[in-house]
Amino acid sequence: MLCVGQRPGLDQWLRLHYMPVGAPGWGAAADTLELAAADFGLSELARAVGDRQGERLFRTRSGWWRNLFNPKAAPEGGYIQPRNADGSWPAFDPAADDEFVESSGAQYLWMVPFDAKGLITALGGSASASRRLDAFFHKPDGSWAVTKSGPLHAEMDNEPSIASPWLYLFTGEPWKTQETVLEAMRRIWTNTPDGISGNDDLGEMSSWYVWAALGLYPLYPGRADLVVGSPMFPAATIRRPGASIVIRAKGAAPAVPYVSPLAVNQRQSEQPWLPAHFVEHGGTLDFTLTATPERAWGKTPPPSFSPD
Repeated sequence: MLCVGQRPGLDQWLRLHYMPVGAPGWGAAADTLELAAADFGLSELARAVGDRQGERLFRTRSGWWRNLFNPKAAPEGGYIQPRNADGSWPAFDPAADDEFVESSGAQYLWMVPFDAKGLITALGGSASASRRLDAFFHKPDGSWAVTKSGPLHAEMDNEPSIASPWLYLFTGEPWKTQETVLEAMRRIWTNTPDGISGNDDLGEMSSWYVWAALGLYPLYPGRADLVVGSPMFPAATIRRPGASIVIRAKGAAPAVPYVSPLAVNQRQSEQPWLPAHFVEHGGTLDFTLTATPERAWGKTPPPSFSPD
């Protein structure tokens, strides 16, 4: 069997600080990213219950994805790359799925949503990361590549790619998140008998659509902060015990994705994210949407959580 127990290969994870080629599991590079995300979630749980030692321990481990980042992996730049137990790098093709699961190395590169700033820094900064994201979501001729466009491009009908459009928020370009998310929704979730993404995986892909249609997204494992996109509907209300979130979106329409501006609890906000206390206590979100990008809004990136 490929996976036995809760964390197969845990001894190698703790010894090497990454999962090496040949470790038990589905794919060593994919498992490294999964374990890093899980450890980030555990660090947040420890923080919530006041366990500062546990918080530091698991936050440090959440940064071990960096041990698989090879800045010279390919001519276009760095990638998360499978690595041998002796520290050497085997041959690597970002279009291949060797040591990844159901996706390629190019598609797994962006699967560090809790430490987006760290990933962007590793990629050479915001301008470089933005160019890489542009090439990920578009073909060389500029047309969209959000699904069924080959292993070097996004595959938004599968989990390894679904957080990637939101990473534009960390390059100071929220309008690109807004248009990319809308394009994925239009192309993949269609009003046809097969108009839902492949294997819904216990509702994962459907829930992505619901969040995206609300104009919000739970990017961080173990945290209640939400990042902001653009609503598809002119009004929506989320009701939970003791709190409600009321979303109003003036101008909302299928081809109107751009935020300009946003008011949170009747106060203008330049932040493309909402802190956890907003989710806890509820409030109002008043969007104004336009058909042209508002490039001045939302330039300050959401929080990013590095092991430092």
